Amino acid sequence: MNSETSILVASCSMYKNMWNPFFYLLKEYWEDCPFKIYLGSDKYTNNYSHKDHNITLLKTDIEPYASTYSDRVADFVGQINSKYVILFLEDHLIDEEVDTNEVLKCIEILEESKEEYKGIRLHAIDKDCGLGERKHRINNRININECSSSQPFWFSFQSTLWDREFLLKSLNSFSGNGIDCEREITNSMKKNNNKILALAHEHD
Repeated sequence: MNSETSILVASCSMYKNMWNPFFYLLKEYWEDCPFKIYLGSDKYTNNYSHKDHNITLLKTDIEPYASTYSDRVADFVGQINSKYVILFLEDHLIDEEVDTNEVLKCIEILEESKEEYKGIRLHAIDKDCGLGERKHRINNRININECSSSQPFWFSFQSTLWDREFLLKSLNSFSGNGIDCEREITNSMKKNNNKILALAHEHD
């Protein structure tokens, strides 16, 4: 299963000052991360390496402007062959311990329910943000709930596990900046009944 899942850090050369802090904290809080790591940038980046990680640099000729953000991320995803993609932004810094077994369980849940759910938001959100019925529980600590229709953003670029084919198809369906893309794809998911799960805080 590990070889079927990749991490994509979507970025560009304008934010290269964030790369070392991001990967430093990834090592600090997720030391046994088992997934292949990709860093997405642009033609202005010749190479990048980090002493603690084996990172594959993906490049796109699409200029790093806000209006082409979804096109650039789609280009990166199109260069990845894994079945699932964990999507990060370079400024979404990890600041607490990540339990690999919990992440693997999330992948297992998505695999078992992929006909119904296309992704799992891995950063916890409260019920007042639009979480609906509880679907799963991990280690008697983490709830995984279905996002309700009142949740304004089902689609997110931040710390989200996706079925890669669905992610690529969704990104190719809309061209624009990040926030507009999240809004438009969310609306499309709701219209087409493409549901998503999300980690919920442990309190009810």
